[in-house]
Amino acid sequence: MQRILEVWVTMVTLSALTKGVFAGYVLSMFAAQSSPPDPCYDENGNPRRCIPDFVNSAFGKDVRVSSTCGNPAARYCVVSEKGEDMSRDCHTCDAGDPKKSHPPAYLTDLNNPHNLTCWQSENYVQYPQNVTLTLSLGKKFEVTYVSLQFCSPRPESMAIYKSMDYGKSWVPFQYYSTQCKKMYNRQNKAAITKQNEQEAICTDSHTDMHPLTGGLIAFSTLDGRPSAHDFDNSPVLQDWVTATDIKVIFSRLHTFGDENEDDSELARDSYFYAVSDLQVGGRCKCNGHASKCVKDREGNLVCECKHNTAGPECDRCKPFHYDRPWQRATAREANECVVAAVSESIRCDAEATAKRTWKRNKSQQCHGLFNQTEQVNKLFPLASAFRPQHVTTATVEQMTHNLFTRSQPRETSFLSRLAAALRRTSDAVLPALQAGKARWIVFYQEFEGLALLNIFMFLFGCLLSFLGVFLIARNRPKIKQQDRNIISLDKIPGRVHAGKVQPEAKTSTYGSLAAKLMCSSAGQTDDS
Repeated sequence: MQRILEVWVTMVTLSALTKGVFAGYVLSMFAAQSSPPDPCYDENGNPRRCIPDFVNSAFGKDVRVSSTCGNPAARYCVVSEKGEDMSRDCHTCDAGDPKKSHPPAYLTDLNNPHNLTCWQSENYVQYPQNVTLTLSLGKKFEVTYVSLQFCSPRPESMAIYKSMDYGKSWVPFQYYSTQCKKMYNRQNKAAITKQNEQEAICTDSHTDMHPLTGGLIAFSTLDGRPSAHDFDNSPVLQDWVTATDIKVIFSRLHTFGDENEDDSELARDSYFYAVSDLQVGGRCKCNGHASKCVKDREGNLVCECKHNTAGPECDRCKPFHYDRPWQRATAREANECVVAAVSESIRCDAEATAKRTWKRNKSQQCHGLFNQTEQVNKLFPLASAFRPQHVTTATVEQMTHNLFTRSQPRETSFLSRLAAALRRTSDAVLPALQAGKARWIVFYQEFEGLALLNIFMFLFGCLLSFLGVFLIARNRPKIKQQDRNIISLDKIPGRVHAGKVQPEAKTSTYGSLAAKLMCSSAGQTDDS
């Protein structure tokens, strides 16, 4: 029964260990087969440019408007034409009645041609007054177009603006007017050259009053720009299409000229702005270093950066990946950030500014700073691998920067203890890191990405191994000191000794000691 139990424990131990060690890799292998490849790397694992999907970045987002009908409830009239006859069909806009309201949410909801929902302004908000729509995209986007589909006649004059700093400042994107010079002091359809690629133009296109409903205004950000065919190499256009917010200003209504006649009240109730769909087509701006945008812990939209880049737009290199300056990825070159080595690109002045303690004697300690930066570059992966969850990467980065400074604050926190441990082990670890043998912590990487079940099975296998060894060895007889084999010198020819001698383990073996004694006995016999 004992032997059966031992065999069973051994088999279970081997099975658990096998599952614990290989299950994660097997599952990862099948997951890799079923999951799509990373667009940021080719089939050989080499980095390449990747971009997020093209989306309507306005869909489902809130739009702030300066005017909405229905509060209080008011009459509005829809003009229709049949040949030369014109008629007005009047309705009521009431914000308190969902069936009669026209809220701003209808601007960015699902656009169904068979069931149009339209935002609508108050009646007759005419120049010099205007109506404003403001949309926040949540992060930087590279905008390809801005379009509006109208339920009312299109405006006689309107302007589209963009912001690159979340609404703090605004830059004109495009003007539409039948009177460009009068309304916006711009020439109609001015020529675009490489010298003014980043300037808004005014056009009288799409400003006709007809159709009275269903008209479309679509602004293409790159249309007519000379460098559009070489966008990857045009920082001017890359900046031109970048926006965090979009603003549309309706400046002047189209009218039939009857708003000042005797029945002007009915006429004025027929003039308003109404839009069924506002779209902002583009891509999340990630500079070619991410294939999608995700929400971070604070709920903000950020790029899921690859190529060792970081930042909301992947617009900088990760810590200690500064071997070459950050660059935007292109179709020809991914421009991956590389782990920093000691190079002239690391400016002593910048590092000294980060380390306040070096400022007083910067000129004398600049050389030492470079040497310490080299060690920090290699120790950061260790510190980052074992940091607790409540300790941020930035904190570990600062700690590793301070690891070798001469004036380090005295602390008793986790960071100070980790710094001391890294200081003691740096001399042993750095050579292996330099040789590429221990670039990352192997034990940590073995468990990284594994499911909790796989980790538990591995640890359970280790426990069963200990239990199996214990059960196998616990009933074996112990060898006592006096039961060990010794050499009896009284059995060696030519010598008679009553005592017994046991040789020490660090001297001669049993065989060699017996041989020496035999030779010694033979010599004494010959002499006698």
